[in-house]
Amino acid sequence: MIPKPLQPESTFPASFFGSAGRRRAKLVWLGLLLLLVNCSANVGGHTAGSGSAAAGSGSAGNGGVTGSGPTITPGMNGVLGTADIVNPPAKAISRLTNAQIIHSAAALLGNAAVVGAEALLPEQQLQGGFRNSGFAQELPLDLVKAFDDAAAFMVAHVTDWPSLYQRYAPCIVGTQVVTTAQQACMATFILNFGESAFRRPTTMQDVAAFQPVLDASIAAALTSDQTVQLLVQTFLQFPDFLYLFQDATLNDFQLASRLSYFVTDGPPDAVLYAAAKSGSLHSGLAMQVDRLLAMDMGAFARSFSYDYLELGVAPTRDSTTPPATVQAFVSSAADTFAALVNQNKPVSSIITTDTYVANPPTAAWINGQPSTATTVKATSTYPFVGLLTHPATLMAMSTTLLGSTVSRGQYVAYQLLCLPQTPAPPAGAQQTDLSSVLPANPTERDEAVARANDSRCKTCHAQFEAYSFGLNKWGGDGVFKTDPRLVDNGPIMTTLGTMAFAGYADFLQQLGNATQFERCLGDRLIRYGLQHTEYPPDLLKTILDQSNGAGGVTFRAMIRSLVLQTIFTTR
Repeated sequence: MIPKPLQPESTFPASFFGSAGRRRAKLVWLGLLLLLVNCSANVGGHTAGSGSAAAGSGSAGNGGVTGSGPTITPGMNGVLGTADIVNPPAKAISRLTNAQIIHSAAALLGNAAVVGAEALLPEQQLQGGFRNSGFAQELPLDLVKAFDDAAAFMVAHVTDWPSLYQRYAPCIVGTQVVTTAQQACMATFILNFGESAFRRPTTMQDVAAFQPVLDASIAAALTSDQTVQLLVQTFLQFPDFLYLFQDATLNDFQLASRLSYFVTDGPPDAVLYAAAKSGSLHSGLAMQVDRLLAMDMGAFARSFSYDYLELGVAPTRDSTTPPATVQAFVSSAADTFAALVNQNKPVSSIITTDTYVANPPTAAWINGQPSTATTVKATSTYPFVGLLTHPATLMAMSTTLLGSTVSRGQYVAYQLLCLPQTPAPPAGAQQTDLSSVLPANPTERDEAVARANDSRCKTCHAQFEAYSFGLNKWGGDGVFKTDPRLVDNGPIMTTLGTMAFAGYADFLQQLGNATQFERCLGDRLIRYGLQHTEYPPDLLKTILDQSNGAGGVTFRAMIRSLVLQTIFTTR
């Protein structure tokens, strides 16, 4: 159970919140909240809709012709072709994700202070495919309150205030009542703590922004301990902590934050910040990105894969599996992705890997008996342990327990291949009786083929549903089916060409090796790294060309290439 966060009334003396003191405190917090709301309401200059990489039309995205929609080039001789990837322009300031807020707070207050705090923050919506995208953000009142609740919780769970004073302002004596004469000591704390919290040098203007808190503290005769706690709670909700402000050309501190939150999902470490402070980061960017890429990439991989594989959807599906087990599946899938990135495997392994990084619930579920194994291989009842046949991913991509060919086809076409989205069928088409063209005892695939062959659906189901046929034996409950009526071999006809395969393993191998899969994954990584969707048409090709080594394209190579492009150092 998550401990109930301490409210201000239970943390500070009643006199502080009585009469004038209470009104002053409320004005302080109201002013800060208004500052947050006003900041986020104007950060973008415009709003842009969310959606997948294929959303929108009329952009020149990566080779598309403006005004005519994306171009599809079918493949030849059983090799899938390619399609232009649309990236509707959308740039704005970026707000930290929930995980990034927690990682940043842990760097300031210690790991113990943040345990349980993330549960107080509501799930953030995807924008352009990822939660870290900066556009179309909103700041509703419930999110403002959640920021306050999480900040109060973390302040209440700091275990070593004396060490924090020693780090930021040794002059603080916690038991002393704050007076006007002691404001210089508090200013030292604000300057030093603020530099770490804001990820940039601070000035007396920053101190002035916190003056209302100091004034209220003096009026209420708070101790230094109580004042610092109130200051820290304010810091954790301040725009400069929650947002990444960026100039047209990023300065060294802004670049350090963009790089760090991209590669480590957290704030700049001491070495990276020192490079920014010395003014040498732009010239030494290659050395810094190489240093970070040589470290554990787990935080990046878990954050990226959670959105990329849409793992957050899995717990919302109709499933007979206990919710706690589904959450364990999600953790296993993200950890498997992280292991592949850390091993510097080619990106095709994301689909074709043959081992899961497991936790006890996942291992027990796969093995059919209690297990505490940390990795899981295929079994007779679960014959392929790839990420696309991971129970978490199968649940995420399937809207039914048996596995919907519609939702799975859309997942492969839109999420993994970035194909242009097709219009919905005409009204009533889904209810049409197709029994006259179905065989006796039709399978789900028979019905899907009939839908695709319906003349009214030539621009809808026919464009994506066939991509699901290779997964017909895998259920939306994450279970492999042995019903002989389920067919999972090719050939299939797609907009990218004919695809022949002998079962799911062959299908996944070909999908992972497809140029369009590589291009789509590259597009997703660019969006994630830039935190917006607008980039020049030739950027994707440049990054893939530079990243293609002897073993193929890897995440580390793509990240390095993107960071060293001019667009990464600009807004």
